[in-house]
Amino acid sequence: MVSQLVTYEALFGVQLVGTMVLVAGLFTGGLTMTTVAGGLIILAAIVGHVVAAVRFDPDEFGDESDRERDRGQEPEPAGRGASR
Repeated sequence: MVSQLVTYEALFGVQLVGTMVLVAGLFTGGLTMTTVAGGLIILAAIVGHVVAAVRFDPDEFGDESDRERDRGQEPEPAGRGASR
């Protein structure tokens, strides 16, 4: 779970850097190679987000009670198991 969150954070960081390069390129000289490089960095970050989303495993984020419920084993309500 932590590795996937780090992946998303890193991709957002790359996207932020690409945006800064793109804006700096636009302000310094218009449509130059710097601007194109910034756009390509942003595009690579977006593709990385898509790849990370496709590889996402929702079962990794569920806790144990969710897994039991998915298998059809309903857990007992709190407080009723001790009185039997």
